[in-house]
Amino acid sequence: VLLVSTMAVFADTVVYGLIVPFLPDILQEKLGMSSSANGILFGCFGVGVLVGAPVSAYISDRYHIRKWPMIIGLLGLGATSVLFALSNAFWELVVARLAQGVSSGITWAIGLGMIADVYPQDSIGKAMGIAFSGFTVGYLGGPVLGGLIYDAGGVHAIAIFVAAITVVDLVFRLLLREPTDTQQDSTEVSVKSEEAGEQPERRRTTMWDLLKDWPILACCVATITVTGASGAFEPVLPIHLRNDFGLNEKLIGVVFIALVVPNAIVGPIAGRYTDDERVLNKLAPYGRFGFMIIGSILTAVSIAFIGLPRNLAGLVVNLVFCGLLNGVAAVPIMSTMGVRVHRLGGDAYAKVYALFNIAYSVGVIIIPTILPPIMNVIGFAGTMGVVAAILVFGAIILAIQPTIW
Repeated sequence: VLLVSTMAVFADTVVYGLIVPFLPDILQEKLGMSSSANGILFGCFGVGVLVGAPVSAYISDRYHIRKWPMIIGLLGLGATSVLFALSNAFWELVVARLAQGVSSGITWAIGLGMIADVYPQDSIGKAMGIAFSGFTVGYLGGPVLGGLIYDAGGVHAIAIFVAAITVVDLVFRLLLREPTDTQQDSTEVSVKSEEAGEQPERRRTTMWDLLKDWPILACCVATITVTGASGAFEPVLPIHLRNDFGLNEKLIGVVFIALVVPNAIVGPIAGRYTDDERVLNKLAPYGRFGFMIIGSILTAVSIAFIGLPRNLAGLVVNLVFCGLLNGVAAVPIMSTMGVRVHRLGGDAYAKVYALFNIAYSVGVIIIPTILPPIMNVIGFAGTMGVVAAILVFGAIILAIQPTIW
């Protein structure tokens, strides 16, 4: 389950990030559009997720199916991604990007829900850390591959690569056996029912129930700020690298490696420590929230310095630190949401990760969309300062109410 879910998240996010290096070339050079169009396309992806995630999560939790929605989501993602790569007009790009988002929402909500289905509370952090590494390699590695592939063969090579990765991922998903929802059977609600001599019943928790729970709501806010800050690089960093350093699409993709490798390495490590009761006790009264708060503040400091170097080497060094620290803030969000649903006793793992995906999409819609116009006014360094302020705001929200677990 962990292998399939990690592969699914990787395939989804690598396809998402493939367009980053060559998008300015298509929109500004070929279609003659302003840099604001870059943010609009990233926002369209988020709008699609807002549709795909909650609908698929409801169906998956309601009828206890994981495998076939995952397969449908993958086929949709592959088809729409090829369509995007071959589009020749802006409206075609918009439609394809919206459809990509719908397919992505299905994959994310159900893939992470499957992990929470089968991993207990004392190891879910490590499992989510591994899945996060798949997310990171795809999300931030997509621009690297996109730059190299586009430089070698143009948009047609991108389309072929997307088709190939879809086929490989499809094999993994077809081999998957439907997981048993073991965590739901071990909740406190079920235990109490058994002790009372009653037949345990599944409690159907709605998304509204989840949003009314403070830890989950706070995690959603943190998701918006942390993943939104990570996504902030995609619409503005390529423009900065091209205009201020004269880099082409291939070299822009290579620069993103500075974010990818550190972030992928820190994921499993951060996940392991978020499962360690001794570490969580030292972070009392915030527990897992402590990781998110510390990671958010340190990432904000790192991002604030990214826009300052006047040489490429200094910028790359700051990107490395940003990649490391962002993982510390992001990994605990996913494990915390799964642990919280387990403690609530609700059969809502897909639903809670649909909320995670929706929050992620809100960050993708708002932050990347507003940053290019902001950069036109205050420059790249000022824009990075805005992103840092967003992260600090998220840390303040997390600190409002202590959460010991």
